[in-house]
Amino acid sequence: MSVSCFISIALVTLVVTLGQTAGGDPATPSLTGELFNFDKSKRAKITSTYRIQGDKLNDISAAGLSGIAWDQDENSLYVVSDFGDIFDFSISIVNDKIQKVKLIAQYPLRDKSGKRLKGKLNDAEGLDVANARNGIAGDTELIVAYERRPRVTIHSPYGVWLDTITLGELLASRKNHRKPNKSIETVLVHSKYGLLLGPEVAMAGQSPLHHVIFNQNGDQSWSFRTGLNETTSFSGMEELGNGDLLVLERTFDDISSPFDITLRRINFSECVPGSICEAETLMIANSQEHLNLDNFEGLAKIDDGRYLMVSDNNENKTQRNLLSLIVLR
Repeated sequence: MSVSCFISIALVTLVVTLGQTAGGDPATPSLTGELFNFDKSKRAKITSTYRIQGDKLNDISAAGLSGIAWDQDENSLYVVSDFGDIFDFSISIVNDKIQKVKLIAQYPLRDKSGKRLKGKLNDAEGLDVANARNGIAGDTELIVAYERRPRVTIHSPYGVWLDTITLGELLASRKNHRKPNKSIETVLVHSKYGLLLGPEVAMAGQSPLHHVIFNQNGDQSWSFRTGLNETTSFSGMEELGNGDLLVLERTFDDISSPFDITLRRINFSECVPGSICEAETLMIANSQEHLNLDNFEGLAKIDDGRYLMVSDNNENKTQRNLLSLIVLR
């Protein structure tokens, strides 16, 4: 997949410290420690969780966080929101603990004419980064996937529209998705298959007990069984070192009801298009047992052994924007 040329714009850097503890120390995460006691058969754990308090830049709160991606070349963590904003964070991780998170900048996603995306057009859900690990500074391009109006666009880190990726009719047409707000949820540029897209739930007419991953044209697909039941949503995916996938699933209705967060390894490297891929559960965390959970929607790869996931607070005072570090073993 080709990506557009990077558009150079001067960046004004603003620094805001987030996630203070109850004691007010901005240098430590608000939530610390290993959150889960896994048995030896499990192969993933959350080693640290940091609460993003919702500080503002340009009068825009860091809220409704959904898609997330790590830019290794720029040392930047990019996050898109349900309201069409890009947030640029810096993050400090020491000994697999999140020590500090800073909000560096905020920009609105813009359309081809330069106007801010509004209404149903701004529901950004999935995010990946092109040119993030090539050792070249200044060529970052953000690949953004949307619900409600299913599509994929390419933007500069400053929200400037660079290109729109043409999708096959199966994915681009709203009528093919089970619900308007359950369409494209996650996007990934895979080392072998290029652009991959994951709807939040199975498409109309497909089994609700399977999640499906599509290529850009929609003419190739891979399925895997949902982790728990037919209410389980497909929230994020990242590539593991061997070409397999790490996927994030959740069963979440609202913060007052019990919910689960699941991480699974999909045997994607050996899975033939059109077939059902083997899936291994690495972690299941239930909100009744673990307090530091919320509506996790985004997954980002730092390196082959460490990943981040972010939660969407839905602009609800009873919810939190949490950033959790996952270590695979």
